[in-house]
Amino acid sequence: MKFIRTKTFIKTICLLWLTGIISSCGTYYELSAVHYSMEKRLFNELNKENTIVFVHVSNEMFQLKDVTLNNKNILQGTITQTNPAEEAFYNRINESFNKKMHFKKDLVIQSREKAKQEGIQVDTLLLDQNTQIDESTFDNGIIHQVHLHTNSLSNIDNKISLDLNDLIHVAFFKKNSDAGTGAKVVITTLLSLSLLSIILTAIACNCPHVYVQNGNSFEYTNTLFTGALSKQLERFDYKNLQDFHPEKSSLFMQIKNEDEERQYTNLLGLKVAYHDPSFQVMNDKFGNLYSIASPKNAIRAIDQEKMDQRELISSDNESYFSFDSPTKNGLVSTDLTFNKPADISNAKLILNLKNSDWAGYIHQKFLENIGSYQKEWIESNSKKSTEELQDAFKKGGIPLVVYVKKKNKWIEIETIEPIGNAGDQSVVIPIDAKLLTDTSIEIRLQSGFKFWDLDYVAMDFSKQQAFEVQHISPSFASGEENNLKSLLSNDEAYLTTESHSEPISVRFDGLQTDKSRTLFLESKGYYIRQKMETNKPKYMELAIISRKNGLGRFSQETFLNSLMSFRQLNMTNAAIK
Repeated sequence: MKFIRTKTFIKTICLLWLTGIISSCGTYYELSAVHYSMEKRLFNELNKENTIVFVHVSNEMFQLKDVTLNNKNILQGTITQTNPAEEAFYNRINESFNKKMHFKKDLVIQSREKAKQEGIQVDTLLLDQNTQIDESTFDNGIIHQVHLHTNSLSNIDNKISLDLNDLIHVAFFKKNSDAGTGAKVVITTLLSLSLLSIILTAIACNCPHVYVQNGNSFEYTNTLFTGALSKQLERFDYKNLQDFHPEKSSLFMQIKNEDEERQYTNLLGLKVAYHDPSFQVMNDKFGNLYSIASPKNAIRAIDQEKMDQRELISSDNESYFSFDSPTKNGLVSTDLTFNKPADISNAKLILNLKNSDWAGYIHQKFLENIGSYQKEWIESNSKKSTEELQDAFKKGGIPLVVYVKKKNKWIEIETIEPIGNAGDQSVVIPIDAKLLTDTSIEIRLQSGFKFWDLDYVAMDFSKQQAFEVQHISPSFASGEENNLKSLLSNDEAYLTTESHSEPISVRFDGLQTDKSRTLFLESKGYYIRQKMETNKPKYMELAIISRKNGLGRFSQETFLNSLMSFRQLNMTNAAIK
């Protein structure tokens, strides 16, 4: 095993983690309370017709009616008489799953037991669909059942009130009557005692941070050229920009270097699309703009466990599909099916997504594994070509890869580079009609374990609408005299900022105010990490990352192992405070 300690081996491994990884890239501060999507999922279930809600406390089960969930995560309802058929439905399904359900990994079972002991939340979907339940199990009126388990609630005159923070278990039973497959029940289980996620961290995304003026304050909205962690990886970046003041002809923003790095901004510009409000305007990864007039949802969306994900990705509501089903190779995918219209000449896939906070935590763990070899790693990467770095980037499982199915073969059509975790970004992917020869349109989205959060997916087939595009350069930049000039063109003059330096204030003038408008921020540049780790390299951990899709595997194994190590992470939290 001595070979894994050689510099050649380490250089090969370290190349795989090249770009400050995914979005969130870098510094972590402390463990934070992250609620995932449980509240939103619960809210959605409660608003469905024919949803049945039960509360379990001690050994009692109550059926509720008139259930509401307020913005403080307090659920209220009135106890009503339990329908015998509904109770029998629950008992039969519960008994069947207790006998037949199985987890995909032994480690997951252990992790869940640890989760119960330590009082943590786990909301990864880990149960198989059970296709062996007889159709007679179902009553026609039952579509959804929600079961809330708690040891603490208020019951005054049969009026129930409970705090979601006091839940110890949540289960959703769903009736799924897909034609030709018979009746199925899908269970999604969440464990919770305090809605405290033990493994996600509050992470500041590396790269320049953009704050846009909103009233009397500046709001963090975007990052620039995320993942361009070396000169070779310098690239153009295009982001949606929130228009807080559409009535104003000037836009004010600040660029901040809030990380331990040196940042080089080559170009900064504003692109404004003026268009009829009957359609939207979105950009692709190259900055090209498209009109979106009639987006269509997928008719089918399943993950690798064959679980239906349409509810998560059919609307732009910040309820995410997080690519978090454990797999053998650390790559997680979702498959989408769309109806195919007669005219496919303007087929466009629309994604609304961001990089996950978890990705930043993984990046920090990677840097800890490199340890004192980090300086040599940076120097080694600086000698690689752009193509070599991008290939290693993809080999590690970092980007989101998009495929379309043609004659039973998956054909890659796009690779989405890191876009940051500051907020959701919309990306359009035009699809060549020559690839859409099948009777329906099938799309696959694939990434490393928990590296992306996918909020919304749709397709649009409408013809390109006419709209006006205005390109605006900055009219003012604070600081040194050359700062403004450095931002005006793509050249060798950079606006260079050091770690935690004064913010650079930027103003754009000349926006039209009498039309509906959509804003896009164009930038180009790169950044170099300055903070160096000092601990000894962890060669065995680096060996894991050297495998194909190694970063995705490393992320998955870290996630599952972290569920077993809550006390250790909690000590880290206390230490960094």
